[in-house]
Amino acid sequence: GLRPEIVSRYATNERFGLVGKSSGGYGSMVNAMLRPDAWSALATHSGDVGFELMYGGSWGETVTHVASDGSAEAYLARLANAPSMRSSDFHTMMMCALAASYDPRPVDALLRLGVKLPVDLKTCIVDTEAWGRWMAFDPLSMVELHHEALANMDLFFVDCGGQDQYHIHYGTRRLVSRLDALSVPNVYEEFVGTHSGIDHRLDVSFPLLSKALRE
Repeated sequence: GLRPEIVSRYATNERFGLVGKSSGGYGSMVNAMLRPDAWSALATHSGDVGFELMYGGSWGETVTHVASDGSAEAYLARLANAPSMRSSDFHTMMMCALAASYDPRPVDALLRLGVKLPVDLKTCIVDTEAWGRWMAFDPLSMVELHHEALANMDLFFVDCGGQDQYHIHYGTRRLVSRLDALSVPNVYEEFVGTHSGIDHRLDVSFPLLSKALRE
């Protein structure tokens, strides 16, 4: 793994932190919750949280792009052989990738990629059972089971732009409120900005991570 490799090559105090933005911020939170033995601190910049608002409003657009192909798998197969893609295809592909990640289906003759959207392609009615499997991976759900792991972090830094175009600021506010209620120490900053052009926020988190990992 990466951690042992770093320890073998470099002089370290064997304390490691996680930092990421957008999906990388989500990964930082999830890894810290699931492997608290491996990490001492984390920072998430506009990490995915609040799936209902993030993805729930996208199903109409997604189904409109996929339905004419008959299934998400057929849609992806067509794109794989297409000479070019429309800009809207990138978001639809993202939704298909999320389905493969949060609700992978058994691979068979019909689902060669194991991808099935949690909505009916004719009516756009959400399959509540399938959607529930997605929601289990929302940090708003995961924190209920793994808050003790987060409480043991030497730093849990969270930030988000107050005009995030994916509405992540609402989920982030809810997450921070829940962290406070569960007595999980955290540093939260909401800044003026969107989901884009936020690399400058690393200037805030890196010094905090450095201090937490050095102590």
